[in-house]
Amino acid sequence: MPTLGILPRREAGGFHPKPEGARVEVRGSVPMSYQAGQIIQVTTVDVAHGGWCVARPQDGPAVFVRHALPGETVLARVTDVTSRLARAEAVEVLVPSPDRVEPPCPHAGPGGCGGCDWQHAALPAQRRLKAAVVRQQLRRLAGVEREVTVAQEMGDETPDEAPAADNSGGGLGWRTRVQFAVRRDGVAGLRAHRSHDVIDIGECLIAHPGVTDLGLPARRWPATSSVEAVVAAGSGERAVIIAGRPASIEAIAADSVLRRDGPSGRRLTPMRGRAFLSQRAVGRDWRVSAGAFWQVHPGAADTLAAVVLAATCTAAPGCSPGRWLRWSGRAGAWPASRRTPPRCETPGTTSGRGPGRGCTRATSPWC
Repeated sequence: MPTLGILPRREAGGFHPKPEGARVEVRGSVPMSYQAGQIIQVTTVDVAHGGWCVARPQDGPAVFVRHALPGETVLARVTDVTSRLARAEAVEVLVPSPDRVEPPCPHAGPGGCGGCDWQHAALPAQRRLKAAVVRQQLRRLAGVEREVTVAQEMGDETPDEAPAADNSGGGLGWRTRVQFAVRRDGVAGLRAHRSHDVIDIGECLIAHPGVTDLGLPARRWPATSSVEAVVAAGSGERAVIIAGRPASIEAIAADSVLRRDGPSGRRLTPMRGRAFLSQRAVGRDWRVSAGAFWQVHPGAADTLAAVVLAATCTAAPGCSPGRWLRWSGRAGAWPASRRTPPRCETPGTTSGRGPGRGCTRATSPWC
C-alpha cells in the first residue's frame, strides 16, 4: 500500500482557485476535475501528517480528507484544489472504521475549530495514527525503518479511567497554553482549519483546568487581536497575555497579566504581576518567561528528559559502546539534566549515581 507522509508545499503567493470548469493535467494522463464545494465519495487508504487521511481514486488525483479515518468510505466536500491534489472534509461517513467515536467537542468537525485533528478516533487509535505519521517521516526524510510507539501519558486515559471532577483524562484537559484569536466584535475563539475565521467555541475541552477556569472566551475583548492563557502545572501559577489594550484587567483571575508590545509583539510588558512563571521539571524549578516556549503537556518535559537521560548510559555489557550523545542545547531542562547523572544500574557497575566498575568515559558521557 502506498503511503504519503507530508503535505506538498503551498503554491507561492497563496492558494489560487481554478476557473470554473478548468481541467488541470496531473500525473501525466489523470485530469484534475474537482471543484471547491463538490461532494465526492472516496475511500481513504492511509494517514498523513496534519490530521489528513489520503484517498487515491483511480479516476482522479489524491484527495486529502479531514475528519475521516483510514479505511473509511465517506462523502467529502472538496474545500481546495491545487495542481497536484484536492483537499476535502468528510461530511458523511458511509462505512465507518471500528476506531471511530463521537467527538467530545461539538466544534471538532467539518466547518468547526481546526485545533484538534483526531477527536473522532478512540484514544488507542489516536496513538497508532500519530505513530504511523512519525514512522512515515523517518522513512521518507531519513531513510530509517523503525517501529514507533506513542506512549500513554497523563491525560491520555480512556474515559472510564479518567477522573470525573474536571475535563482531565480521556485525552482532554491537558493543554497548558491556549491562544485565542479575537474577532472584530470582541469574541475570543479559535480559528477554523486553514482559515482566519474565528469560531466561538465557548470552552476548549483540551485546555488545562487552570486555563478553563480563567473564563477568557466568556469575556468580550474590544481593541484586542488575541488573548493567551498560560498555566504552570507544577506551581499552579497562571498568566494572561493580551495583544491589545483592554479597558480593564481587574476581573482577570491570573497571577500575572501582560501586554504584547513592540513591532513583532515579542516584548511583554507586565500590567500586573511578573513576566515569568515557575515551571517544574526534572526535579527542579525553572523561571521561564510567560511568552517563552515550554512543553504544553504537563508531563512532556519530564518524559523527554527521562528518555534522553536513559539513552546516555551505554556502559553495560550488551549495550552499544562508543555511542555519544552530542548536547546541542544551551538552555532549558537539558543542560541541568546533564549535570545530574542518571542511576547506573547495569551489570558490572556500582549502584548509585556517577561512574562505576565497567563504566568509562569511552562508553558513557556520565563517567
